Amino acid sequence: MADVRGLRAQLRGPVLEPGDPGFADEVAGYNAFAKNRPVVAIGAERVEDVLAAVAYATRHDLPVRVQGTGHGIGSGFTDGVLITTGRMRDLVIDPAAATAHVGAGLAWADLMPAVAEHGLAGITGSSPGVGVVGWLLGGGLSPVGRTFGFGSDRLIGLDIVTCDGTVQHVTQESQPDLFWALRGGRAGLGIVTSVDLDLVPLRSLYGGGLYFDADLAEVALRTWADWAASLSEDTTTSVALLRLADQPVVPPEIRNRFVVHIRVAHIGEDASGEAIVAPLRAIGEPLLGTIGRMPYTAIGTIHNDPPDPLPIWLTSGQLREFPADAAAAVLATAGAASGVPLMEVEIRQLGGVMAATPRLADAISGRDAGYVVIIAGVPEPDLFGTEIPAAAARVLDALSPWTLRGPQANFSNDVNDGATMTSTWEEAIRRRLVQIKTSYDPADVFRFGAHRPGPVSG
Repeated sequence: MADVRGLRAQLRGPVLEPGDPGFADEVAGYNAFAKNRPVVAIGAERVEDVLAAVAYATRHDLPVRVQGTGHGIGSGFTDGVLITTGRMRDLVIDPAAATAHVGAGLAWADLMPAVAEHGLAGITGSSPGVGVVGWLLGGGLSPVGRTFGFGSDRLIGLDIVTCDGTVQHVTQESQPDLFWALRGGRAGLGIVTSVDLDLVPLRSLYGGGLYFDADLAEVALRTWADWAASLSEDTTTSVALLRLADQPVVPPEIRNRFVVHIRVAHIGEDASGEAIVAPLRAIGEPLLGTIGRMPYTAIGTIHNDPPDPLPIWLTSGQLREFPADAAAAVLATAGAASGVPLMEVEIRQLGGVMAATPRLADAISGRDAGYVVIIAGVPEPDLFGTEIPAAAARVLDALSPWTLRGPQANFSNDVNDGATMTSTWEEAIRRRLVQIKTSYDPADVFRFGAHRPGPVSG
């Protein structure tokens, strides 16, 4: 393509076109379902590379998308310029201030052990392999979220390349509207090259998970629903109905089985933690799992999300509450006898500190929700077209009496579809996000967000 040779001369990172060696690996992400087919892929190593890539795209009237680890790419990208940020791996820790400056290429698995050396922790998600920046832009649901809030509550600054070809350091003081939107608005306002975030003094927690067999599914899910409603903000929990494959990566005790997995993270002493989880132990003998003291750096073992790339079909819904009747609805539509081709139906409890910040203080979706249901399709792409979406729709329809609104920002394959994602944010937030997107990117250069001009109700 025109000017690619000149672009290569400007960049430290690779500039690849279809057919070039390394192109397929460069555009691939964690979600193997999403097939990226850009006209050029640019592997940014520094901010100057991102600036050159954006200038190139605007000069040729090409749309821009960005990819870190590729966990959240959802739908594939055809045509245009794909900027990958995995080589932007700056990390500066200030132990005295308990802050970290984190490049866009770092995952939580990179950050957590580095800050743990100072007795500090970042408020991370359930999968350590997820990129720090992308997760934070969607708000960030954490296994310790009820105690510490959403991940993006810890953001104190962001460096972003905007469509006018400038680098801006965005804070509450410098650009309050853009800072508001970047905390939970998910994407589409520019290329975030690094973030500054607050850390917390935390070395360990009391947590883990228990896997129960299908014959205990009903009592496990009903017990969890009643138990979760009684918890204080010191404890964060979720429960998942899992159909686990017959693969070596799955422990033999739960391989090729339908199981109910209850996850717990308690910030407190062992004695208080053990008292809290006693009702879970009374459910029955688990197939596998432990709950006890663990280093914070092992927090990913609570959920045990798959570490390697695989095809994922993903959707979610925000719920007001999850009473016993909702548990029955999930079992009827996604239980062992339902026969649905769903790999996981997970209910995460929200609330606690996540609900403490005023709802309109940032663009996070879910502050007013009590729970979120997350539905993942089994990694068989042949079923993604009809069977898995239909099965997920039946689960969401069964939960409609308790539904607050649509997908949570970080849990949907349609995150780049403005029409589909309209129901992710409450109306006041959605309107403001569209206004800010229009102000900062009027030519819609960054076509990877949910706030491109589209339907806004009312």
